[in-house]
Amino acid sequence: MPQQSFQYSREYKGHEMKREKNLRPTPTEWAHWNPGLDNGNLTLGEVYSTLPTYEFHSYPWIVLLLENPKSPFALKGNCTLLRHDLIHVLIGRGLFVQDEAFVIGYTMGTSRHIGGFEKEFFKWCAHRLYPSKYRFKKSDLSVFDLGFSAGQSNRIDIFNLPLEQMQHRKLDELRSELNINVPLLRHLYTIENIITPTRASKRIPSYYQMAEG
Repeated sequence: MPQQSFQYSREYKGHEMKREKNLRPTPTEWAHWNPGLDNGNLTLGEVYSTLPTYEFHSYPWIVLLLENPKSPFALKGNCTLLRHDLIHVLIGRGLFVQDEAFVIGYTMGTSRHIGGFEKEFFKWCAHRLYPSKYRFKKSDLSVFDLGFSAGQSNRIDIFNLPLEQMQHRKLDELRSELNINVPLLRHLYTIENIITPTRASKRIPSYYQMAEG
């Protein structure tokens, strides 16, 4: 009887673990998250709340070294994970590596003190040293450059702003106040759609897609 009880307990625990795993967000949910730019009537927090939750142990050391604000070697444009996710919402990008390339490029580009060496050094690390899950492909490097150019046109250090305290604000108001040029973003997303026709490109809010729709 004790042996049977132990066996039942083990099977029950296994069933519960499997059930819990099935309830966790799947990669498909991540792939479907795409805030876009046609949401100006919503607040920053409302759109951010739709971002799927996820679990991870830690980021790779090289990512933490270059992007974590607590790192003494963090490059310009570094910010907390929450603030980074809020920038995803503000410029309308999802969660593919290609989206990350544009968001990081945009964030770094807004820095008024970043130089060409720092930009190219990050690109080299992201393409050569980042683990496969985070690594930028050559096409992602071009997308990073597009994001960087958009950020350079802004020149408000968006990574230094307390975005987490602005989640009650409407996106239209915030984008205007933070000098986020939506027509420019759509223009660059159109270029991205043409030069990198990927799964991520097909859903970004470009003029090309608007015309096709």
